[in-house]
Amino acid sequence: MKNTSQLALELQESDYCTFSLGIFSTWLLSLFCLFCIKIRPRKTSKTNSKYTHFPPFVTYFLSWVFGLKPIISTICQKQDISDCVVNSDTYLSLPSETDLVGWHRDGAFQLNTESIKIKITSQNYKFFIYLNPNPFPFKKERSSHFQRDIKSKKGALSLIPCSSRFSRAVDNAIFHKFIPFDRDHSLEDLISRTRDILSEMDRKNLLSFFGLEKKEYIKFINTANNILSSGPELSSFHTTISVDPGKVVVFNDRAAHRGGATVDTQRLVLRFIANGTRLEDK
Repeated sequence: MKNTSQLALELQESDYCTFSLGIFSTWLLSLFCLFCIKIRPRKTSKTNSKYTHFPPFVTYFLSWVFGLKPIISTICQKQDISDCVVNSDTYLSLPSETDLVGWHRDGAFQLNTESIKIKITSQNYKFFIYLNPNPFPFKKERSSHFQRDIKSKKGALSLIPCSSRFSRAVDNAIFHKFIPFDRDHSLEDLISRTRDILSEMDRKNLLSFFGLEKKEYIKFINTANNILSSGPELSSFHTTISVDPGKVVVFNDRAAHRGGATVDTQRLVLRFIANGTRLEDK
């Protein structure tokens, strides 16, 4: 496995990083999560999914036993995140022809003025551990690295690398009243708010805003529009990460991302969500 400093650097540069757990650890976690979903199900707004969340002591135990605690701590430290709190839950997504969740970013204001001061300094990093929804008999699934379309059919996570910069630019533009307060959750919202920033930059003759030049905003808008117009199977404008059992994906949830359709299979994922305050925003 990559060392924790390398993982933190990749996360900072690209908004995501990956590593893998061992086969036995993956098998144990698969059994544990399926068992907890069965005996302790919880309501979820996500259709075609079964879900449960874990109390803090279980979260701590799992992160310690399976070696995730030092990785989470190092990433929070390297990313200048203070007062980090970690929660965990697990989802079993059933076969479905529709995306688990469409293109969006997390931490959006959603027209909630009371949450602006909290969300502007908040930062989440999510750890998705893909597990085996059918652990008996244990059979390692064939890697889907060679076929991009299979990734999406298994409910794979797709992400636009480095897009968290534009989410934070939009957040700061709204927070400092540089642009009007409006929706900023979906990828379509982000495109609109980024255009608002460009319009205001033109009006004020600014060459850059929030450390980003005009050409960078224009490139993001073009990339996002290409993704929305190209359909889910064209992945040249974004990164799609395979859903192999044991694969761990860590990503900045301010980056634009989506969960693909499971189609004819199930997806079992254990999530650790590290939330804290960005020191630079205090």
